[in-house]
Amino acid sequence: MGSEACGLPVEIENLTFAYPGQPEALRGLDWRVPAGARVGLLGASGAGKSTLLLHLNGILRQKSGKIRIGETLVEERTLATIRRDVGLVFQNPDDQLFHLSVAEDIAFGPRNLGWSESQVQQTIQETATALRLEGLLDKHPQQLSSGEKKRAALATVLAMRPRVVALDEPFANLDPALIEQLIGLIHGLSATVILISQSILPALACCSTLAILDQGRIAAEGPAYEIARDRALLGRCGLDFHYYRDVWRRLETAGG
Repeated sequence: MGSEACGLPVEIENLTFAYPGQPEALRGLDWRVPAGARVGLLGASGAGKSTLLLHLNGILRQKSGKIRIGETLVEERTLATIRRDVGLVFQNPDDQLFHLSVAEDIAFGPRNLGWSESQVQQTIQETATALRLEGLLDKHPQQLSSGEKKRAALATVLAMRPRVVALDEPFANLDPALIEQLIGLIHGLSATVILISQSILPALACCSTLAILDQGRIAAEGPAYEIARDRALLGRCGLDFHYYRDVWRRLETAGG
């Protein structure tokens, strides 16, 4: 999909945030994601995962603490740089698609970065090919299926060649073939990747590291399969998925 810049590290120090009138969603959170890592951020519903992602490019601003993307501190004067380096794919693709065609949505970011029109058009074609959107470029986003919208929203981010890609529930509403395709695409990115997902198995398939967010802090982090095997930890954090194993075993033995 064209040349890509290498990933940047993400460093979060003592991050605290609360929505108005609500208890703290993030409570002195410390976290470091190395450059080029692929990290799955897991947590029960309401754990603050989306809230954390929205801090990475300054959409939400912390009550206290610091966030660095590479050497750049996330603050008001650096937001233009941060939003060029950090691409955020929202959970709801309708929040990301607002032009009259998929092609124009993909072109929006590169044009705002001042790319030449020939670069913009090449990027549209390369990104559409990578995400199998070639036949949808002239369609209005509201004509797309939910899975097509997901891919189009991802395309608007990848077109800008970000150095950090943050994905909020990327596997939701995708059929198994598209999940497999997206896993392969994530593996091919040179950017740092942080994804949050309630679908633990796809996260395992594309992330080398898992971190668990619980009660506003990182409760555990480590090699993906070590974290996934710790059923006691997953249970404490409301994430036990091991019943899938029992379902699979019954499937394997069905019919004798």
